[in-house]
Amino acid sequence: MLLNSFFFISEIIRDENNTKLTFVIELNPQHAIYKGHFPGNPIVPGVCMQQMVKEVLSSILKKPILLSKADHIKFLSVIIPGINKTLKLNIHIKSSDKDQVKIDSNISDEEKIFFKYNASFKITS
Repeated sequence: MLLNSFFFISEIIRDENNTKLTFVIELNPQHAIYKGHFPGNPIVPGVCMQQMVKEVLSSILKKPILLSKADHIKFLSVIIPGINKTLKLNIHIKSSDKDQVKIDSNISDEEKIFFKYNASFKITS
């Protein structure tokens, strides 16, 4: 939905257990979402940050997922697509089985964390 239009993955960095993942992402500052959020002063909508985490996690799991629980959602700073074009989306898989995955995640750049998000997703396939 947003992957490969609103944002693009340019690099994936994994730990040896494949549980701590960093995705270097590039935002598309020309995306139509910014025309409504907000004209002349675009920022990344919070719901898009959540969706980015979901889509990236689903792509790594190679399975569709549904949000079952969201905890500790914190929007710490606005992401301005014209300034913050390259970001890091960090996902730490806390637990995973055939039906569910629990994560801690954040979106950051070299200087600050913009968004923190702990969630559980149901694996639907």
